[in-house]
Amino acid sequence: MIFELIVKQAIRWFLLFIPVITAAQTDNVGSGRALQLDGIDDYVIVNGNYSSINLPFSVSAWVRLDPSANFVTPVFVTNDNDPVYRGFWFVVTPSAILCEFGDGEGGSNPAFRRGKLANVSDIAGRWVNVSAVMRAPFDISIYLNGVELGGSSWGGSFLPMRSAYSTDVPKIGYFLSNSVIYRDKSIIDEVRLWSRALTEEEIRRDMCVRLVGNEPGLIGYWDFNETSGNTVFDKSPNGFHGQLVGNPIRVFSGAPIGNSSAYLYTTNWSGKVVSMQTGENKFTVKDLLGPNDGVHLYQVNVSPSQMDGLDLTYPTQPYFGAFLASQ
Repeated sequence: MIFELIVKQAIRWFLLFIPVITAAQTDNVGSGRALQLDGIDDYVIVNGNYSSINLPFSVSAWVRLDPSANFVTPVFVTNDNDPVYRGFWFVVTPSAILCEFGDGEGGSNPAFRRGKLANVSDIAGRWVNVSAVMRAPFDISIYLNGVELGGSSWGGSFLPMRSAYSTDVPKIGYFLSNSVIYRDKSIIDEVRLWSRALTEEEIRRDMCVRLVGNEPGLIGYWDFNETSGNTVFDKSPNGFHGQLVGNPIRVFSGAPIGNSSAYLYTTNWSGKVVSMQTGENKFTVKDLLGPNDGVHLYQVNVSPSQMDGLDLTYPTQPYFGAFLASQ
């Protein structure tokens, strides 16, 4: 009896000291907050393991590359890849978007990896949505702002993707490859990972809309909307929360995200109209000029996070925004 009491008391004391991660205050207006990474020592460690991920999968994010970031900028990496390539890595530069996977047979050589690289115009200094859909080793699509870019096969492996390795740690903004560390110098938002191949229509449909978190196949979703603390919460069912490393800065996001959206992609804008309406509030875009592949209208259902300079005698909710999906 005495032994039983001692054990129960020990359990009570143990439970008191279990660390509990609780949600921080969040900015849930539109795109809310984002993370600004300095390209020196800032990144996010994801507290989970994607050792079972395989083809097909999809990955996407909103990024705003710093104009001085003229090097490889890692968006999301599932595995440390030194000295063996495993899992996948999704990276951007001002002039290219690349997604590759490793076959687990070696490193420091293109023979052990396979992926796709798509060239782009200089995308630094502006918000862009980047996505990769990897269906099979030679069936990969790279998208910029919802537009498939084509591109070329990258790497030389003819083996399947291999991810299984228990000690690999996923990261946002950090990539170790061939003994070289690459860092992210950008503002990043809305990192999403799926265990299935998204269609082009799904990419466009969800690009400017906040996710609920229970969408089919969603296995990672970091919106960075926390306003304080060192944790970024994974809103997917996995709950692979991230830990900030270095000193990433939480900033107001400029990514075009709302509660709902309407969009149109076309090669001829003459007479074309896109609109959204809620009650008496209506927002319309028509007859676009210039080299635009598409346009997204988005609606935010609550008042803006930042009210400075606004005339508050006018209705503040909902409000609307427009994003031109140009390359």
